[in-house]
Amino acid sequence: TPGVHRLAMVRRMLEGVFWGAGSGIEVEREGPTYSLDTVRALIAGGNATDEWWFIIGVDGFRGLPTWHEPAQLTELVRFAVARRNGGSTPLVTPELRAALPGIDDRVDEVPMPRMDISSTDIRARLLTGASTEGLLAPTVRAYIDEHGLYR
Repeated sequence: TPGVHRLAMVRRMLEGVFWGAGSGIEVEREGPTYSLDTVRALIAGGNATDEWWFIIGVDGFRGLPTWHEPAQLTELVRFAVARRNGGSTPLVTPELRAALPGIDDRVDEVPMPRMDISSTDIRARLLTGASTEGLLAPTVRAYIDEHGLYR
């Protein structure tokens, strides 16, 4: 889905959420997009006292050492890590700790109920016209329908 549509859906999802906003920085930037560059741009345009959170799934979080300059990213943000299927294994593995010393102090688990649904499942529902109630914000579903996305 083109970035302009993904950004519009994020902005619709965040309507009324006082602590969140959808930024077009990555959609407007040409060339490769690295999370570190995006975070630096957001910080430069924000309030110096703001605390920045990087919301990420556990699989992505554990892959952090392979990212572009992960140590610098870790210095700038706290990670809010969500688990897809619950689980009780520690968020920070010994490998992650070895690659990014101090990571334990920069991560918090996001408590959330288990959801046995994925973006692939939601796109399949949209393709067949099945209900997405409880899975998508009504404003996002309206945008998808208005623009004929995922058909």
